[in-house]
Amino acid sequence: MNKLDNLLEELSKTEVIKRFKELEKFIDQDKKMHEDYQLLLALQKQMVQDETKHSNNLILSKKAYELQREKLSKNLIIEEYLDLLDEINQDIQTIQEIINNEIKSDFE
Repeated sequence: MNKLDNLLEELSKTEVIKRFKELEKFIDQDKKMHEDYQLLLALQKQMVQDETKHSNNLILSKKAYELQREKLSKNLIIEEYLDLLDEINQDIQTIQEIINNEIKSDFE
């Protein structure tokens, strides 16, 4: 097993990842929650596209995203899921920074 596999295995054992997967499974099995979450993702994608293109629609797409996000924040399961998703993304960014710094130090 290589170092990446070891890292992935260790990460999958963490309580954060375990809980995230539980919530993800629950959301996927609940049609309404799944649809609401998929709508949030679609609105987020549109907002990012509008931002990238400097579109005049950015204000509208951002507002639509924020309204859907606010609606979903009232659902404790989805809110916890989104919080864990943020935490996991931050951890991934930290891991990437550590790896990049190690690679840079090898070439210095």
